[in-house]
Amino acid sequence: MEQTALRLRAEEYSKLINEITGFGILMNSVTHMAEAGDLLKNDDLSAAVKTMRQVERTIGEDLGTLLTLMQRLAAVLSAPAPAQPIPEQFVLLREVLVMAARQKDMVRESAAAKPDETAAFEAKLLEFGNVCGPYIERAKLHTNPVILDTVKKPKKGEPAVVEPVNPLPPANLQRNLVAAQECLALAAAGAKAKDRTKSIENQKKAAEWLRHFVAEYALKFYVNQPGPSSSPAPSEDFKEDEDLLMLFMPGMVTGVKPPDGKQEWEVLGRRDRAALNENFARELPLEFRAILKDYYERLAK
Repeated sequence: MEQTALRLRAEEYSKLINEITGFGILMNSVTHMAEAGDLLKNDDLSAAVKTMRQVERTIGEDLGTLLTLMQRLAAVLSAPAPAQPIPEQFVLLREVLVMAARQKDMVRESAAAKPDETAAFEAKLLEFGNVCGPYIERAKLHTNPVILDTVKKPKKGEPAVVEPVNPLPPANLQRNLVAAQECLALAAAGAKAKDRTKSIENQKKAAEWLRHFVAEYALKFYVNQPGPSSSPAPSEDFKEDEDLLMLFMPGMVTGVKPPDGKQEWEVLGRRDRAALNENFARELPLEFRAILKDYYERLAK
């Protein structure tokens, strides 16, 4: 039962995460968890334990990917500093982000519109589809990040050399944009036919494909850009302030020396002490006041 509950939770999380990213996160883990459950039913404990260890590894890898994606998306979506230009590799991503945000707004407008207003969205949907065209062509030009070969054992006295794979495989980033463009065309056709349900459904699918493009782009191509330093670099030539040094010279401390002696606290009289205790006790809950009163009375003796 516990194994089944874990698998169902993993399925739920996997569905939600993959609607957002499209990466297939936790899908392999869910499959292996189902296999482990079947092995437990067949009393094959050894094989079930081995499978669950594999699940543990895949979940760790998926969580690492998800954490990296979250960090990179946060950096990509943050506005650059005024004096810091957008890195060249992020120009396409920023442009698609703007279009995706506007398209998402139109999904909301379509859902809020009356059924007889559906046809009015056809022109805008066709426009969004046309905008995808140049983005698709630019995405085709992207190659995957540099993939390094395994290091070959060098000959004695020679350094190890790691060379990138040549040529680099294409990134295939255009796939999500092509899918989004197709959904926008179907949404426009639905709007033209005044089929509100079909139009909105395909608009939502287009928004999902655009979101997948953003996630894949950020995960593959984000490189942490060092920002400008907010404070000047420390100088190697440190010079102590002369005025500060003079404070430590003999005879430089001036002023009136405080009188010797000791001060004592004035002891409150019994009446003043009782009034103070009563004021303090008044702020406490009723059940604690009797305890506090007894404590103070014992303390005063």
